[in-house]
Amino acid sequence: MAQQVIDVGTVANDRTGDTWRDAWVKQNTMNAELFSGAPVIKIPISEEADFPSQTATTITLQTGFAYELIDLVTTAKRFICEPNSALIGPSLNVPALIYTGVLPMFTTTQQFYMFQVNFNCANSDIIDHNGPGFVVFNSCVCSLCSSCGDIASGRLSLVHTSIFGITSSGFTWSGTGNQFVVFDAILFTAVALTLVDFSTATFSDISISGSSITGPVGSTAISGTTASGNIESGRIGVIFDSNLGGLGTPLNNISNDDDSWQFLLNDTIGDTHPDGLMSMQANATATTIAGVSTPVLAAGTWVVESDSQGTGTTAGRFTYSGVRPVHLPLTAAVTIEPTTGGAQLMGASIAIGGVVVANSLRTASASPGNPASITVPWQDIFASAGYAEVWVSNEGTGNNVLVTSAIFRVN
Repeated sequence: MAQQVIDVGTVANDRTGDTWRDAWVKQNTMNAELFSGAPVIKIPISEEADFPSQTATTITLQTGFAYELIDLVTTAKRFICEPNSALIGPSLNVPALIYTGVLPMFTTTQQFYMFQVNFNCANSDIIDHNGPGFVVFNSCVCSLCSSCGDIASGRLSLVHTSIFGITSSGFTWSGTGNQFVVFDAILFTAVALTLVDFSTATFSDISISGSSITGPVGSTAISGTTASGNIESGRIGVIFDSNLGGLGTPLNNISNDDDSWQFLLNDTIGDTHPDGLMSMQANATATTIAGVSTPVLAAGTWVVESDSQGTGTTAGRFTYSGVRPVHLPLTAAVTIEPTTGGAQLMGASIAIGGVVVANSLRTASASPGNPASITVPWQDIFASAGYAEVWVSNEGTGNNVLVTSAIFRVN
């Protein structure tokens, strides 16, 4: 049977079972193919003139078209990327596109996809993305750029992508509702600058994994806003198994202790772990006891030694402030004695949310001037704003007690 030639864009009938449907025709090399729905057309590009939609200063990558670079293309025209357009290169090891202009190389607002493109833009930003859509760089290499570019209220993914030779600035974000995903990516500069600047933008998701974001002395890998200001309420940013900083500074204004960040197995940054440590020494403030076996908060002034994803207070309270519920071990150690009377049975307990955990009670006998040491181990699941304290009791009489020293560890 002779092969039938069908023009690109023709509407044809495609039968599925007993149902006929309209389908668009796509010309792919020598074969006509049928696709249900909108057309998707691959266009081979070997020189600037092959781009079908362009002006004296711009090249438009049109919706539904995948532009396949089959030879090295050099252009001074910037790219305007319509929604659902794509640029495909032959290999990330083969230079395919050189942009010599000074305005951002790619301007996007909606979905745009680049795959296996080796390119450079020595005098310009890589991208200016302003809009709710996403941009994906998958298996791409930028050998040289002035700046990575600006992202406003959009979604950016760098997958198996390397960007070298950044000379002016890295990626900079603004606006709300952003998403940033980096997996197995390399961002590298030889000059002192910030490679990833979240600035005051807010994000629903940040995920960095298996990446190297590095520069020389004076550079900063990732900068943002203090106190988890870049992360939307109830969300977390994750940085995992990455090398940040190189000879420069890994983080600016962001900490592995921040409530909405999770750091794990990174070369230069400790793992995120909620914990707290408080101590009290040489305390002379007695704890007023309301009655026999009636626990109350241990009186005295505590020193907050350290806290992470939580807050310790001088009153002896640790409040968890992380986003996710977490299982926390608790250990209280007190030196305690009655203020009057003879030998009496002292008690110490953990209280969670202002309520004593009855089964945490530990006791020991003590008398005035002859204190007892009591250690109370416990653990519980804490949601954000959950708190724990050390409470004490007199299990033998209603006499007041004195906690002369104590340590409260949450870890």
